[in-house]
Amino acid sequence: MKINRRITAGAAGLALAAGLGMGMAVPASASTSTSKPPTSYSTLWSGMIAQPKSGSFTKVSAIVTVPKVNCSVTPGWTSPYGADSFHWVGFGESNKTMEQAGVVASCESPEQPNYSAQFEMYPATPTTSVVAVHPGNRVFESVRYSGGEYWLTIRNMSTGRWQNMIVKSSDKRGNAEVITSHWSWLQNFGAVQLADFGQVGFRSISFTDSHGTTGSLTSPAWTYKRVIMLGTVTNDMISVPGVVFSHGTAFDVTWKGEH
Repeated sequence: MKINRRITAGAAGLALAAGLGMGMAVPASASTSTSKPPTSYSTLWSGMIAQPKSGSFTKVSAIVTVPKVNCSVTPGWTSPYGADSFHWVGFGESNKTMEQAGVVASCESPEQPNYSAQFEMYPATPTTSVVAVHPGNRVFESVRYSGGEYWLTIRNMSTGRWQNMIVKSSDKRGNAEVITSHWSWLQNFGAVQLADFGQVGFRSISFTDSHGTTGSLTSPAWTYKRVIMLGTVTNDMISVPGVVFSHGTAFDVTWKGEH
């Protein structure tokens, strides 16, 4: 897959001038969705996947609060890459390629946590964002497709720093995802433990489809499913998304670990 990238970045106050078009929706109340979506299981992912009734998605965005990883609790150090967790939005569950923007919270050793923002056009090598992220920061993540280009955006709302990566690509889109997972790129090198991230929250979740409809997870224009991550050794549920609330714009994912 050949891709051409260009990157723009800036500081506080410049994001709107750069035309990010973030369209962040602030929920009016914290109501819980009464519908129960179907549940599937994966050894790689946990979170929510929106599925179009027709066409495809052209944009997905959310705000994630960077979790603090507990590297002393994360079990096992059999992988030379330690343990990680990737909290992202993007496209790709229904294809062999993925377009992702998100934050990685990882453990290089029991005493060494690491935090970064990442752009990924899997299976191409990921790009580390210049936007620094730290536990507790609120980070806007967005992936948008328009005119043969993917716009991947990270904005640290706590610091005002932001960055776009614009990629020319013919990758197909189907479903759209809001996910906590292993960092996809490291899976190329073997098994990686899921770092103990405690709980992570996704807020202001928004989707736009190819018909121009914008809405939350619970929009009648599409369906969605819940994905629970299972451990590869014990088959335990190691990362579990909770119920959707705030009119379909929010949910939390909780680390359970493999016992």
